[in-house]
Order: sequence, then structure tokens, then C-alpha cells
Amino acid sequence: MNYKKLLLPVDIKLPEKVMLENGTMFVTFQTLDELCKFWQEHKNQFDFACTGDCDDDVGFLRRYEWVFGNSKSEIVRTVLRWGKSGLAFEFFDWAKDDPSSHLGWFSDREYERNLRIEKGFWSDEDEAAYQADCICRSPETYRGYWRLMSTADPSLYLEERVNYWIDCEELIDPNMPVLEVEKILLEYIFESLYCGNFGEFASHDRASIEETIAYWREEEAIGRGCYGNEDQVDLCSCSALSAVQKK
Repeated sequence: MNYKKLLLPVDIKLPEKVMLENGTMFVTFQTLDELCKFWQEHKNQFDFACTGDCDDDVGFLRRYEWVFGNSKSEIVRTVLRWGKSGLAFEFFDWAKDDPSSHLGWFSDREYERNLRIEKGFWSDEDEAAYQADCICRSPETYRGYWRLMSTADPSLYLEERVNYWIDCEELIDPNMPVLEVEKILLEYIFESLYCGNFGEFASHDRASIEETIAYWREEEAIGRGCYGNEDQVDLCSCSALSAVQKK
């Protein structure tokens, strides 16, 4: 594959406070007051959001950067800079590209069943699930699956970063429209990162946005932490005041 030399998604600029064509908006908040003011003005406009949730090796959203919208999949599409970052879903024709491995999967499934039966670890429910899976995923119907691919520089590890969050039931219909595939899998990414579930960014609904604001209000009130660059602002103010007092 010929890889394109592309930027990390986080380095692909998004316009600030501009409604994008897909109904999402990118905003950076330097202070908690900025976040609160924006949310008070727009909380009836947006149902969901994503925000950066880590400081090291950031690939998609920096901390204090937010994307708001009403569609979970479209928010993630904006976060990933879909269409510009080199990320796309494609159908992997397993039976065609790696036939021995493909057939081996079915042999392994049957071997696992027989082994568990032999050891007495196989129930009627297990058998019912096995038979249902055999109908759903036969060598003819389960020829492959949709997967995320990247045309970006492999050193960016974009596939690995995003595939880590896609741990759902495989989509195995090669004729499924790509837009439908994107909607399902991008929405799953949003769900898997709800409230910062060990990802690079956290997804929110209205309630969790309110909870995030309340959390930082409490942290600031007890002097245990602050949101955004307010600590730097306070530090500069204290330094300036100290200098004046010394005079």
C-alpha cells in the first residue's frame, strides 16, 4: 500500500465555533468560565460532545478541546478528521486473501466445541448459541468483515489507536453500504469512550457535561485543582501581585 504522509488528526486544524456541514462544532476552552458560558448558551442546541482526555501522545483531541453535536457518529467523524486523516473502513475479504486462515477459523470453532464437550464444560445454552453462530457464520456467509484501515504513515499508528476502541460484533455483510458501516462503527467508538473509558478522548451526553462542570467547580472551590489554564493565570496574577508588594 502506498501510504500518504499525513498529519496526526489532532494537527489537522478545525475552525473554532463554526457549525460544520455535519452539524458539529469544535471549541477550545481555556478556563472553566468559558466552558460554563458556552454550555449555558448552547446546551439546548447540542445533545452530545467529545473532549480530549489525555496529555501524552495525543492523536485526536488535546485536553480542553471539545466537539459538540447531535449525532454520535458525526462527532467522532469530526474528532477523527474523517476524510482528511487517511482513515476509512473497508471490507476485508478473508476467504479470498487468506483462505487457509479463513477455513482454519471454522476448524478452531469446532475443535473448541468438541474439547469443551469432552471436558464436560458444554451446556444446552452453549450448544444453542453454537448452532445459531454456525447459521450466521458459515464458510459461505462469513467470508470476511469490515475493518478500519489507514493510508497515513504507519508510524502514526492510527489504525491501532482507533481499532482499540472497536470491540463490537463484526459487520460481515460485504454489501452493506459504507455510510451505514461508518455510522454503526463510529457510533460504537463514541459509546465505548463514554465519560473517558480509558481512551484518548471522552464522550459525553448532556448530563455528563453538567457533571464535568460541577466536578471542576468543586475542585476549584477546595483548591485541589482547576480546569484549563486557570492555574497559569492565577500563578501569573500572584507573581505580579508579589512584585508590586515588594516595591
